[in-house]
Amino acid sequence: MSIPTYSGLEPLRIFPGANFINIGERTNITGSTAFRKLIRERIQQSLG
Repeated sequence: MSIPTYSGLEPLRIFPGANFINIGERTNITGSTAFRKLIRERIQQSLG
């Protein structure tokens, strides 16, 4: 089985025995307006 490997600041390998993997967006202290808008839209969609 091939293990997917992703790059960023450190290599990330996802395999069946891996613990919880949190994938997020790195932002500056004020955050990303586009990311905040996306999250708000997804929350509204999930609430119906």
